[in-house]
Amino acid sequence: MIGTFGCAPLQPYDGVHRPAKSEIDIYEGGHEPSKPYKVIMSFSEGGHIGDEADKHRDFVAKAKALGADGIILKPSQFRTSYGPFGGTDGAFSAIAIVYQ
Repeated sequence: MIGTFGCAPLQPYDGVHRPAKSEIDIYEGGHEPSKPYKVIMSFSEGGHIGDEADKHRDFVAKAKALGADGIILKPSQFRTSYGPFGGTDGAFSAIAIVYQ
């Protein structure tokens, strides 16, 4: 059974239900697997500059629940807004993959 986060269970793009995994490969910093893979789920969330590590841990947990072989953490994007409610906001994203 696929674990749930929020209200609905995660559904991979290809519709294949895989058993959850306790360990997966993690790629970041522009690195990608050297072997062929396909994307089974994309993740993205917004937050503040200090949220990056927590968001990445959440993405890894979701990929494990999907039974992914690995996850590619995309470079985070930040923007600064000014004014009385200004601050630095981040956009965090990743893709869960299975090897072919």
